[in-house]
Amino acid sequence: MSIVQIKIKKDDKAIAYIKIIREFDSSVPMGEIKKRIEQNDYVHEFDLDARDWIYLENMTEYQWHQRYLAFLKKLEAAGAKLEIYRDGKPETMKSLKDKIRFIKEIYDDCEKYPD
Repeated sequence: MSIVQIKIKKDDKAIAYIKIIREFDSSVPMGEIKKRIEQNDYVHEFDLDARDWIYLENMTEYQWHQRYLAFLKKLEAAGAKLEIYRDGKPETMKSLKDKIRFIKEIYDDCEKYPD
């Protein structure tokens, strides 16, 4: 299991960040997200190994991961100062992209060489 966790540094644009988070994942209430931002807690978690993408029509795992990266970029574009963690350890956006690319390469190799 590989869990990506996101913290957002508190500033005066929290409402915009909450809206973006809820567009991507509506499972956490707005008040809870706001509280997490204020307490410098994880505002969102994403399991890179989960099979959530299976339930979305015409979606591949790689596309699901790309959608997640687009979500993070949208937060940054709105001004969010993100702290990214993977399995509780600090992570950079570049290393997260590299991990997703690596997962894609493994999938492609398995498809190419099924035995």
